[in-house]
Amino acid sequence: MALLDSRQPLPVLAERIAAILGDAIGWDGYRLFQLDAGTQFINRLLAASDNDASARLEWLREVYLTMPIPYAELTELARNGARSVALQERQDQCWGIDRSRLVQLDAGAHYRSYHEFQSPLGGAILSIFRADGNPIAAMQAYRRDPGRPFRGSEVAFMQQVNPIVGQVLAVGIANSLRQAMPASPVDSGIGDASATGGATGSGVLLVERGGAIRYASPLGRRWLEGLADDAGAFPTAIWSALAALHAHPEGERPVSVGLTVPLASGSVRVEASPSGEDDVAAVVIVPERPAAMVIPAEWTLTRQEGQIVRLLATGGTNRELADRLNIGEHTVEWHLRRVYDKAGVRSRQQLVAALFRHAHLPRFEPAPALG
Repeated sequence: MALLDSRQPLPVLAERIAAILGDAIGWDGYRLFQLDAGTQFINRLLAASDNDASARLEWLREVYLTMPIPYAELTELARNGARSVALQERQDQCWGIDRSRLVQLDAGAHYRSYHEFQSPLGGAILSIFRADGNPIAAMQAYRRDPGRPFRGSEVAFMQQVNPIVGQVLAVGIANSLRQAMPASPVDSGIGDASATGGATGSGVLLVERGGAIRYASPLGRRWLEGLADDAGAFPTAIWSALAALHAHPEGERPVSVGLTVPLASGSVRVEASPSGEDDVAAVVIVPERPAAMVIPAEWTLTRQEGQIVRLLATGGTNRELADRLNIGEHTVEWHLRRVYDKAGVRSRQQLVAALFRHAHLPRFEPAPALG
């Protein structure tokens, strides 16, 4: 983990994390998602193995949020404080899962459900990576060989490195969002529209449960392109919103289910609602204006320290900060040392991560369970 550089582009960093973990444990495929801070639903793909595309599509379309093994759902794991667990066909080999949760199914029901949903024959390791206790990312890594199930020692290793991975990902995500974090309450808007398929306004889609598009407004089409994890792929965020909506029984579906997707050009809100037609959802995609950056009051920064933090969060160097504030570079360094002490951090990377956690990972009550 010491070889990781959180300043790398987020997709590169995510792939590097997976490569290091894969070298340590060994698996046949993986996928790493970011989680929405409020709902703990997955909202975008960070990285995946080259051979995972078809399996991931099947899982998103048919399994996510509907699997009848409750202690194997990523959202449930995120909400109950789990770090890393092994899901395998034999319930007594599901390492890392609290025994009190396993009693929700007997061993026979577990085995039948495991195979009914075509789970990997060699099992899967499911990990929820956290920053300051808040879920920020989820990984599924799997083996196809039934003769090579995951061992308890491998789950223990993943649990041990889990906080390190969570911290590195938090810094990487924070760095990826710095362009979207305004330095002042006045901001020009969503940012570079080229990063979102040219869309800068709201888009509307009518989407069947299997992903077929019944209708798409012109901006809806652009958002499909801008939110796609891979060229031409149906966006993970929309799959997730559809799954969350359809996870409720007919007649009990909520008015809408929404999640936020953080992009380098600004956050986007995806809202799915019943359309009035069975198995067809209305999806509205709305760009969110980035909120003005708020510095935690408990840091008790002076006015000039606050100015320095806001400029630093946009990526400014010490020289650039000095020029903007008309002070010496050594004065900037002196102020930064005081800011680090007050914020309880040791570097500008840690400071940006702390600002990200304050803005995007607020403390919240766990959301109610689905169903």
